[in-house]
Amino acid sequence: MTKSRIWLYAVWFGALLWLCYQPVIDNVTQQWQSDEDMAHGIFVPFIAGFMLWEKREQLAGIAVEESRAGWAIVALGALLITKPGASLNA
Repeated sequence: MTKSRIWLYAVWFGALLWLCYQPVIDNVTQQWQSDEDMAHGIFVPFIAGFMLWEKREQLAGIAVEESRAGWAIVALGALLITKPGASLNA
């Protein structure tokens, strides 16, 4: 798989994640802004990004392998996020 194709898949997957989890992201950011006990949560994505950046060379050396089991995980996640009656505030 070429590097440009990997980037295309990564951007596409990121866009789909953002689209699917937008209600959850909105709820979490609202909680971060309104609940003093959760205010530190705004830093978590930045710290995770920094940790990924620090390990980027090591992560780049990992061989990419396709797995059909990933589709089961994606399907389960889609089922859970679209489950009727599920509350984001629970």
